[in-house]
Amino acid sequence: MNPRISTLCGKRDAMAATNTIESGTTRCEKKPKIVFVLGGPGAGKGTQCELLTKHHRVFHISAGDCLREERQRPNSKDGELIQECIREGRIVPVEITLTLLLKKMLARGWSEVFLIDGFPRNQDNLDGWLSFTKRENLMTKLEQISTTNPELAPQCKQVLEQLQAEGKTAADGAANASQANGACADSDSGVEICFCLFLDCSEETMEARLLERGKHSGRADDNAAAIKKRFRTYKEETMPIVQYFEKQNKVKAIDAGQTVEQVWSRVDQLFKNL
Repeated sequence: MNPRISTLCGKRDAMAATNTIESGTTRCEKKPKIVFVLGGPGAGKGTQCELLTKHHRVFHISAGDCLREERQRPNSKDGELIQECIREGRIVPVEITLTLLLKKMLARGWSEVFLIDGFPRNQDNLDGWLSFTKRENLMTKLEQISTTNPELAPQCKQVLEQLQAEGKTAADGAANASQANGACADSDSGVEICFCLFLDCSEETMEARLLERGKHSGRADDNAAAIKKRFRTYKEETMPIVQYFEKQNKVKAIDAGQTVEQVWSRVDQLFKNL
């Protein structure tokens, strides 16, 4: 990861074990650092996230890919509903998406910088994220994941210990929660939102890209009818989320109507300079 990213997201202990969580730690550096990547269908979110993971120490989690993987998983209890939502261009219920995102974060080591691509896509997604990631609610969810996904139980246990320690520190008072590097942002949350990377692109450009991709992708939502529904959903439901982050001064907007190389030049500089 470019060292300047840590300035934005909160100072990190560069020599600490990146993929482990120390039992009893109260350091805010151990919270996952989140960069939401938003933009319309075909804006190039996946492409830019792929480039970022190659050139910076960040991990990419695509909400859409998580849902497609779950849909194809044998005996998935949510697979049929996910398939129906994808086919019709509707947004999948937030409980399903959030659980899949948390599982990916746990599998990646938790205490990392994550690019979450294509989420939150509506107010329900945002409300769900803000609620689920509050410390107490997150602990409850991790306990559920530990039970239903035994392979993630060790990671859940480590994160639960961290959250319990953070909760104790918070209860002891704000003064004790402040460390030498300053108090943690979002002290009641188990994660830290760094900013929202918004890839701004015209509908005409996005439609042309999607139709071209649909010739080879085999995706059920890369057809003209589904694309129109996805654009309508994006304008009505996702753009207000971008506006929410703008009010929080957490939006970094990039003109995504240019070539991949031109967009990448801007994105790369953004991560270098922050």
